[in-house]
Amino acid sequence: MISVPFGFPVHGAPFDYCRWTPDGLVAELQQAGFSVERVVLMGGTFPALTLNTWFWLRYDLGHGGSAPHALACAMPLLLVVQAIGNAIAVLLDRLDKKGAFPLAVAVLAMEPSQDHH
Repeated sequence: MISVPFGFPVHGAPFDYCRWTPDGLVAELQQAGFSVERVVLMGGTFPALTLNTWFWLRYDLGHGGSAPHALACAMPLLLVVQAIGNAIAVLLDRLDKKGAFPLAVAVLAMEPSQDHH
């Protein structure tokens, strides 16, 4: 079982090199001799956009000036807003039929058979 993040902003720079698509994972596994049994996309467009909005608010707006102090003072309200936003994103996720922007990709594959003669 392989699970990889997908719909995330750059993190761990300068060592953030790659995002694996479902097709890319399948191709790599098949090239290595694995038999792909199942591909699962976890979280869709709405949860991915919501998560990236929270990252943007925290990491981009949260750095510099008086923003960190203002965000700290508003933390209880922000947690409520975030919980409501997350719930709405999960409900709206049912509308996402394409699966083009998952939060993560998981692939279940069987390892190549080993002949022991």
